[in-house]
Amino acid sequence: MNPSPVRTFGLCGLDTSHPAAWAPYLLKRVEHVLCYDDGTVHPPEYPAEFCSEYGFEVCGDYDEFVERCDAAAIMGVDWDRHVEQARPFVERGKTVFIDKPIACRDADLEELLSWKNSRVVLGSSTRLHERLQTWRENGPVRSVVSTVGQDEPFAYASHGVEMGQTVLGSGAEAVLWLAGGRPSSFQVKHRSGAFWVVQIRNPHAIFHVLVGGEAVTESVWVKEVDIPYSLHGEMVAEVLAVAEGKRPKTPVDEAVEAMRILRAAHTSRQHGELWTALSDETVEFSGAEYAREYRRRKYG
Repeated sequence: MNPSPVRTFGLCGLDTSHPAAWAPYLLKRVEHVLCYDDGTVHPPEYPAEFCSEYGFEVCGDYDEFVERCDAAAIMGVDWDRHVEQARPFVERGKTVFIDKPIACRDADLEELLSWKNSRVVLGSSTRLHERLQTWRENGPVRSVVSTVGQDEPFAYASHGVEMGQTVLGSGAEAVLWLAGGRPSSFQVKHRSGAFWVVQIRNPHAIFHVLVGGEAVTESVWVKEVDIPYSLHGEMVAEVLAVAEGKRPKTPVDEAVEAMRILRAAHTSRQHGELWTALSDETVEFSGAEYAREYRRRKYG
C-alpha cells in the first residue's frame, strides 16, 4: 500500500469541540498536526494548551501554516472567513475540509462552486452515516423528516438540511417555513417529488432522520444522547481519502445548495410563511456576529 500523501495535517480554528474530536483519529493517521488559531473565540494562551494536550504544534503565521500542511481542516465558527482561509490550499492543489456551515454570502458560495474540480471536502460529518448513504444509493425515497435537537437557525440547523439532502441528493427548488412552535420546521420542495421536512429544536432528537421508501420506513439515529459519536473519524478518513485521489462523497454544488436551502427557509419565515425559491434573493447570516455570540456564551 502506498504511504499517505498527508504527513502534516493542519487544523485551522480551534473554536469548537471538533478539533479535539478529530485529534485521536489524526494521531493514528498522520505523522504531524499543525494548529493555527486567530483568537476569534479563545484567549491567546489556548492554542498552546490545546496542542500540549495532544502533542500537536502551534503555528502563529497563516502563510507558513499553509505551506507546511499537506492538507487541512477549516473549523472556525466564523463562516464568513472559511473561503478566504481555504483558498490558498485550493490554489496549491492541496486537500482542504471546510466545516459546517461552509459559508453563507453569495460571493463565497459562488467561489465554492468554482472549486468543483478541486480536492475540497465540505460540510457536516452526518453526511457519512452508513444508513443515509445506503438510502442515497439504493432509494427510491418518498419522504424524509430530518431533525436536529438544538435551537440554532443556521449553524446547527445545517446538520438537519445536510442529513436529509444526503438521502435525496441535490434538487431542492423552494422552501416553505411551517407554522412556528416547538419544533420549528420547514418544508423543502424537491424535484424528485419526495416530501421533505426539516425540524429544528426538537427536544426528543439530536440527529435523527425518518426515511420512507416504497415499502418500508426506517428510523435512523445519526447521533443519540450518551452514545459516542464516531462520524468524526469517518470524516477524517474521508479527507485523507480525497488527498489520495478519491472523489468526495458530497459534491460541491450539493453542499452549496444546503446553505441556500437554509437561507430560503428563513426568508420564507420573514415573508409570512410563503414559498421561497432558492433562486430568490434570500437572507444572509453573519458569521462574524455568530462568532462574537459564541465567544460571549463561552467566556462571558
